[in-house]
Amino acid sequence: MKTRTKRKPAPRPGLTLVLGIHNHQPAGNFGFVFERAVRECYCRVVDVIAGHPGVCFAFHFSGPLLEWLAANDPALLADVRALVARGQVEVLGSGLGEPVLAMLPPRDLAAQLGAMQELCVELLGARPRGVWLTERVWEPSLPATLAPLGVEYTFVDDHHFHVAGFRPDSVGGFHTATRHGRTVRVFPISERLRYLIPFRPLPEVFAALEDLAREGARRGGAVLSCVDDGEKFGMWPGTAEWVFERGWLDGFLTGLEERAFGLAGDPGIAIATALPGAVVDAGESAGRAALPAASYRELTEWALPAAAIRCRERLAGLLTEEAQRLLGGGFFDQFQVKYEEAARLCGRMLHTSRRLAAAEDEAGGRSRTADLDRARHALHLAQCNDAYWHGLFGGLYLPFLRQAARARLIEAERLVDGEDAGTTVERADLDLDGEDEILVRTPDLFLALRPRDGGCLTALEDRALGLALDDVLTRREEAYHDRVAAAEAADGVTDGGPRTIHHLTRSKGAGLGEYLLYDRFARLPGRLRVLDGPPDPERLRTGDQDDLGAVAGARFTVERAEASRRGVAVDLRAARCDLGSGVADVVKRWRAPSAGMGFDLEVSLEGWRGAVPVAALHLDVELTLTLDALDDRRGIAIGRGRPSPITGQGRARGKSLGLVDRFRGAAWVAGLDRAGVVAFHPIETVSVSEDGFEKIFQGTSWHLALPLHELVDGKSLTLRFRRTVAK
Repeated sequence: MKTRTKRKPAPRPGLTLVLGIHNHQPAGNFGFVFERAVRECYCRVVDVIAGHPGVCFAFHFSGPLLEWLAANDPALLADVRALVARGQVEVLGSGLGEPVLAMLPPRDLAAQLGAMQELCVELLGARPRGVWLTERVWEPSLPATLAPLGVEYTFVDDHHFHVAGFRPDSVGGFHTATRHGRTVRVFPISERLRYLIPFRPLPEVFAALEDLAREGARRGGAVLSCVDDGEKFGMWPGTAEWVFERGWLDGFLTGLEERAFGLAGDPGIAIATALPGAVVDAGESAGRAALPAASYRELTEWALPAAAIRCRERLAGLLTEEAQRLLGGGFFDQFQVKYEEAARLCGRMLHTSRRLAAAEDEAGGRSRTADLDRARHALHLAQCNDAYWHGLFGGLYLPFLRQAARARLIEAERLVDGEDAGTTVERADLDLDGEDEILVRTPDLFLALRPRDGGCLTALEDRALGLALDDVLTRREEAYHDRVAAAEAADGVTDGGPRTIHHLTRSKGAGLGEYLLYDRFARLPGRLRVLDGPPDPERLRTGDQDDLGAVAGARFTVERAEASRRGVAVDLRAARCDLGSGVADVVKRWRAPSAGMGFDLEVSLEGWRGAVPVAALHLDVELTLTLDALDDRRGIAIGRGRPSPITGQGRARGKSLGLVDRFRGAAWVAGLDRAGVVAFHPIETVSVSEDGFEKIFQGTSWHLALPLHELVDGKSLTLRFRRTVAK
């Protein structure tokens, strides 16, 4: 009689891991960065994962990256599509432009998610059930907006749960979040695992996972999620050598496959991996979760003002680990308070969104639909999150990302206007401060005038060339500036693993402390100042030569704002303004002709009261301007002289300054109506990114000045700004 061999029972998972990779390159990033990321990171990760079919992953590729891959590297898409087809990879959606979903109007949110779903179907062969929540920015209203759009689940950090009062041992699996009766399942991402993978040696990682598996087995099984940036597998400093050359990733996946058959010493307990959709289908919710507006812990710190960050760091050092979990921070909208530029960009985006929505409603199915489709795609990419905030990543500090967003907003509005673009003036709150700006639009020019802050320009756009000339970041204090002096030249990889980018203190240049200069006012074109002498570029750069009176930040009232066939006229007045040696009404008359790119600014002083100003005092008009790239084809010219480097500084007696761009064959020239003193100097910031501390050229501050006493006798100062052909 034959005896049947008794089959060994399969071990039960004490720990189920939902692993995921989020790959993102922002709209506007350089092509060589895309190429490097694909070559050194994404392709290598996909190749390693393909060799370990027993490990499941959720994959998210941002829309800008998917579109780049479709045009430049379709082979990688084919490899990912094959992993999806064999059931090893599940695709996560999001907005096509990788926006922060909570900051979008409902119409844009629906359009973004729908466009991304179609792109995933086309390129990856799957319609996403869940979404990658960009920067894990959660707001309590999201279930009400996401669920009707077919979103079943998303991921946030366990930090969201901790600040909501959840016990650490209760944060796992997925929870159910509701609003207005709509439901979305929410997976908490383990911060502990984020810092282990892939930065710690494999024995340490698996020791932690096995402890979690044994603990989970005692409770009937546990599900933990770890979904994080794909760039930490090869793009972050030190990780390429660690992850690939030293075999960390291959060893990690091999170890997971082995532990799916039982742990050493505990063969009845296993570690398994599962796709998030399968966990949703097979499991029960861990309970309801009412989560506050939050993001991952680091971002909630970055959103705070510098003084608050320092205070929070000191407070955290006094608390236990358990108490630190309850320590909240800021949330995403606070970046618009911390950085005026973020608020201005967001307001500009929302204004364009409203104009596009109105045009779509009006057009219906008529012949201009193709142009409006292109306008909507441009808007989607302009909503890419990176330029709207700053933390460890360069983001808002990177001029090319801000310019990319602005260029696409300009493109969207040109497509909305079509060939019917006229000359208009309107009032709207473009910087989200609760007060209207004056918006001037001609076929070639867009201006936004802010009366409350010196009557300056918050937007100066060359519509024909798609360029935001005003896009200069104000220099401001950052909490991380405290660490610049102690920054290291480099951080190597040791046997203990590479440091996470949250702990790097690298410096990309020497002497950065000399550039920790902070501006008293936002760097906006058209600001007036009374100076103690002719403009001195070095003193102006360092802030030693500042406004002697109160005209720089004076509040102006609008006396006139109207458009005609000839152009637009806007008159602003600041009553009884202190000008250092006397008081007068300051009147700024802005004129924009309906043809050509440019404007005139006339400044006059009315009702002067006080002594005749001494000869040294000068009234200075500042124009802070920038181009979208630095190379030897771009420079600054005084008068008709040869251009100097765009990053330099200089001064001369004369009437005009010019920004020369031989790449575009264009020059933008500002000239006074009579000879005075002209000067220029660079605006440079010190910021931090995943590569370390770095100095970034933001733009150039121009100064065109006349002696103040020439203006108190009824004469005015007239500045003319025009685009011409570069010679």
